[in-house]
Amino acid sequence: MSRIIRLLLCCVIILLLLPTFPAAAITLPSGFTETTLASSLGSVTALEIAPDGRIFVLIQNGAVRVIKNEVLLPTPFITLTVNSDGERGVLGITFDPNFSSNHFVYIYYTATTPTIHNRLSRFTANGDVVLAGSEVPLLDLDTLVAGNHNGGAIHFGADGKLYVGVGENAVGSNAQTLTNRLGKILRINSDGSIPTDNPFYNTATGDNRAIWAYGLRNPYTFTFQRGTGRMFINDVGQSTWEEINDGIAGSNYGWPTTEGYTTNASFRSPLYAYGHSSGSPTGCAIVGGGFYNPSFVQFPGSYVGKYFFADYCSNWIYYVDPSSAVPFTPTQFAVSTSGNPVTLAVGNDGSLYYAARGSGGVVNKISYPAGIRRDSIGIYRPSTNTFYLRNANSTGIADITISLVSLGMDPTTFRDVPVVGDWNGDGIDTVGFYRRGRLSDNAGAGLFLLSNSNSSPQVDYSFILGNPSDTPIVGDWDGNGADSVGVFRPSNGLIYIKNALTTGFADFTMVLGNPGDVGIAGDWDNDGKDSPGVYRPGASPQFYLTNQVCNCAVGSDYNVVFGNPNDQPFTGDWNGDGRSGVGVYRTSNGITYLRNDPTSSGFSDNSFVYGINGDIAFGGRWTATGAPAGAGQEQGIEIAPTFQP
Repeated sequence: MSRIIRLLLCCVIILLLLPTFPAAAITLPSGFTETTLASSLGSVTALEIAPDGRIFVLIQNGAVRVIKNEVLLPTPFITLTVNSDGERGVLGITFDPNFSSNHFVYIYYTATTPTIHNRLSRFTANGDVVLAGSEVPLLDLDTLVAGNHNGGAIHFGADGKLYVGVGENAVGSNAQTLTNRLGKILRINSDGSIPTDNPFYNTATGDNRAIWAYGLRNPYTFTFQRGTGRMFINDVGQSTWEEINDGIAGSNYGWPTTEGYTTNASFRSPLYAYGHSSGSPTGCAIVGGGFYNPSFVQFPGSYVGKYFFADYCSNWIYYVDPSSAVPFTPTQFAVSTSGNPVTLAVGNDGSLYYAARGSGGVVNKISYPAGIRRDSIGIYRPSTNTFYLRNANSTGIADITISLVSLGMDPTTFRDVPVVGDWNGDGIDTVGFYRRGRLSDNAGAGLFLLSNSNSSPQVDYSFILGNPSDTPIVGDWDGNGADSVGVFRPSNGLIYIKNALTTGFADFTMVLGNPGDVGIAGDWDNDGKDSPGVYRPGASPQFYLTNQVCNCAVGSDYNVVFGNPNDQPFTGDWNGDGRSGVGVYRTSNGITYLRNDPTSSGFSDNSFVYGINGDIAFGGRWTATGAPAGAGQEQGIEIAPTFQP
């Protein structure tokens, strides 16, 4: 039995004898709040956020739980047979880059047969549960000799390859040899095969050719930066240092020869290391790790690009600036987190999520309410050729009134219809119009005229797309933060989508819907990209929504019954969860009905009076939010852990 295992057993006995005290409330910078999404989960080990916004939480004893729309589902996604002694169990999860179409989920866990070892398998999701019998083992590692240092983090890189963090299983010499896969970062293809461009493909043999980097003690967590593909590896130290390492192919990080900073040219020194007993901060086990580069920036701009990490023992969250000089200088973000955090992640909604083993096992969400994007209602009134925009989804008067006469908008002569979108990526939706052509002869059809300003509209974009019968749709099709346009052709159900605000052919032509449908668009799965949908009027109106943008014919991923005949459809993120909800405007009585969940039928979550008969309704974000954050400086103290990655 290793020294660490004996130490952990002693900690368990000590904790059983000690009195319990209420956990200290978390201290966050000014303006931030924490919400508990799930509790009493048990011994959590990790979490990962699916492309559609669901949170998958790993429980050490083999269960994978799902939090959907901030509610913990009663049925586990899967319950695996695992060995959960020490630090073994179900330890890592990630999603295929093409998850929306193939539904592949990858899980790293401690298998019990034919020997006790760590295994990486691929599963297929069937909604919120696994498809029975879908497990495909991709990677079976060496038989374990100790209960600790298993690693477990798995993520896809920007190159489409699957990276795997593996601990040295409490045998330091494993980390310095290319004859086994322990104490390494591995790189494999999504089918389990080994890429031929791995750095040791021609020097290692057999399965060891999967080695991508080595010299690691226990890379329990690592992550990639969105946009750059940069990789940071959190290596849990022994008795002195915790490390953040630059993930670079072929690197040797020095364990067990070195721990912490080194000048030895044979090894890659950490970008940052903190001690167990001296300096600030101190801790015992680095966990988590998330670059703040979400699809939607909710936190103040000063946090963009920063790297957040946590400590299992000291219950804090700090961050560093990856663009600063090495070694990095840490900045405190939170103290007195829920006890023993094991992982953290940045959601597409711009919130920071973390899981902790304290308080019976919890998942918490840290948000900046002032920066949460919530779309609100707007209307265009053809009778006055005026936009009336409101900053709240409630009955009241307009906050912004805009005329587009200066842009040449003329609904009477040219059948001009309104469009709104964030054309320049500044986080604010602005107005414009689409010209369907002169009523008498269709002259000028297909012209978009868009402005970047709601206060002083001017023509910032002028281009042609579409035919006289088309209707415009707007969305961020490529996830770059700025909206572009498309047109829906009601005569045949075709959708034409462009990624640039310039005249030219469509980038994508899609078949979705039937003649007579109404085209719409939104981010239905919180993946940071918009995709189209259609609204089908009739006795029982329905929204048909797809998660794809492609040159193809597609079926709907979600069918949502909502509204009454003759209602007018539109979309927007009404509750700030990162997904576009649906809405209908009832012109007969001026009532707007909004629903937050775009994946299922149901009643409205909000309704109010805004507008009059003949108005055209839409959703958007009309103002910017966010303010510099302050700092909370109170330090928390926790008892030694019973589980240490």
